[in-house]
Order: sequence, then C-alpha cells, then structure tokens
Amino acid sequence: MLAGTRWRLTAWSVSALNATGYAITADFGEADMSGRVGVNTYGGPYTVTNAGGFSVGTLHATAMSGSDDAMRAESLYLDLLRQARRYLMTSTTLTLRNAANQDLLIFQVR
Repeated sequence: MLAGTRWRLTAWSVSALNATGYAITADFGEADMSGRVGVNTYGGPYTVTNAGGFSVGTLHATAMSGSDDAMRAESLYLDLLRQARRYLMTSTTLTLRNAANQDLLIFQVR
C-alpha cells in the first residue's frame, strides 16, 4: 500500500503549468498524508482499498502567499487530489486517477 512512501509530482493532466517547477510532494503515513505544494504545506487523511481505490478526507494547508503561478499550481494540485478515486503504484511511480480512470497526478519516488 501507500503507507511509508514519499513522492514528488512530475506531471498532471490539466494545465500548461510545468508540474516539476513547484516542488510538490506527497508523503503517506498509515492514514494521513502530507507534503509541500510549492509555497505551502498541506495534510489530511486518506483511504485506500486493496482494489486500488483512493480518496482523501478534509485537507488543510498553511496560508502563505506566493507568486500567481505558484498559487495557481497549489490550487490546481489540491483540486486534482480531491478528485482522485483510484491509484496505481509501481516501485518508482504513483499515478492518481479520477473515477473515469483518467490520470490526474503522476509522481516519481523521492
């Protein structure tokens, strides 16, 4: 499962912004995840199933301000993360997908 894994975002599905330019991360504990979203840090509960299901609970984030692009990237990432309903993990890649099984967020191990 995801517990104990650490990832860095390398791609997302819906923006011309370069996902690698914002040092966005996701670190998974037993039931909570946390990371950086460019300017701020975030965290909250997540759930996975043996069948590849994934969802996040209420996420919280710090409220520091940054450039318009960094704040747009942060908002986009958190929105996509909330839409994730499935996950696929290999030894080096984590892909979060929506309910239609379309890739939303792609991470590489860090």
